[in-house]
Amino acid sequence: AIRAALLEKDKLKSEEALRALEMKALAKKVRAGIVTHPKLFIPVFDVFPGNDRLLITGIVHNPAERRKVEEAVKELTGMVRVEFALHYR
Repeated sequence: AIRAALLEKDKLKSEEALRALEMKALAKKVRAGIVTHPKLFIPVFDVFPGNDRLLITGIVHNPAERRKVEEAVKELTGMVRVEFALHYR
């Protein structure tokens, strides 16, 4: 029974599923990197994975902080497309 269940689950493994899992892992990595960044204080911040991009949402205090967040996120994401929806408090 267990073997049959595992074989059935293996059928769900696809390139699309692996890519979605990679994007979710990257989203968590980016969120952790920003909320623990010693020079940034962002009270509301989240990262949502998409098919081919990450959506970054949050509240920043000024344009300088926004630039710092964008630069830090781009360092963490590498070549992945990023869309920012940051708002000012």
